[in-house]
Amino acid sequence: MWRLAAVLALAAVACTGGHAADRPAALTVDLHSRIKRIRSYVTYYGAGRIDQLRRDDLAIIQPSTLAPEEVQTLRRSGTLVVAYLTIGEVDPGDPGLADGTIKRSWLLGVSHNWGSQFADARQPGWRRYVIGDAGRLLAQGYDGLFLDTVDTAEQFPSTAPGMVELIRELHAAYPHALLVQNRGFTVIGRTSRYVDAVMFEALTTDFDFNRQRYVASPYLADDLRIARGLAALHRRTGMPILALDYADPAIQAQHARAVRAVRVARSFGFIPSLSVIELDRIPDYGIRLTSP
Repeated sequence: MWRLAAVLALAAVACTGGHAADRPAALTVDLHSRIKRIRSYVTYYGAGRIDQLRRDDLAIIQPSTLAPEEVQTLRRSGTLVVAYLTIGEVDPGDPGLADGTIKRSWLLGVSHNWGSQFADARQPGWRRYVIGDAGRLLAQGYDGLFLDTVDTAEQFPSTAPGMVELIRELHAAYPHALLVQNRGFTVIGRTSRYVDAVMFEALTTDFDFNRQRYVASPYLADDLRIARGLAALHRRTGMPILALDYADPAIQAQHARAVRAVRVARSFGFIPSLSVIELDRIPDYGIRLTSP
């Protein structure tokens, strides 16, 4: 059901032209225009590797792993740097769980893949908590935020209005910051006016947590329609669409899968990237990833 809702949401945003006409004119143009010109990006949650990260136009970073001076080094090199921020789940080690700042009444259940807990974005307290986290990250000098776990709105459809409101509130609170949304296709028709880019994680590949192995995504007809909707959004607004796929670079048999992932991403006009599921390495697949 969520796939159908995602298709309909994307069809609506493609027809209306998405966020471009709705974005307040008062925003600083520089960052928001720069991200539309990126040709490559990397998602990296490990430490160091500044020399490799600076090769890409955009770096999505786990903020606990890079020092503020490293972030500024990247920015001075011309790389846009955005910090990971979970907005639909609570990590098991989040101090807010231990000290009671995160109320148990805000939680919806446990994610079996990561052990995190789904959060109810309808709760004003949760939204305030996330907005506070966002402010602390941006104060460290990041250009913006990578909004992960938006898919909680698909796991729990009744929370979707709260998720849309949370993203709207982040945009209102930090209008100069870049916002990159990961998936959340059922709400993209309502959030695209507030974000600067969308990631299609696991476009053609995925990781099976039960079997602990990399697999090819089913790539169902609905996935194809979602990809076409995002491609239409890109054409109408210039919003970059990022494709992140997973493969083990040490397994030769997965090389063809990685090549296909890049080919499919480019066929839609998406910017491709490949990594391992932990995102703690910058693997070399021997494939040119910079978009032409």
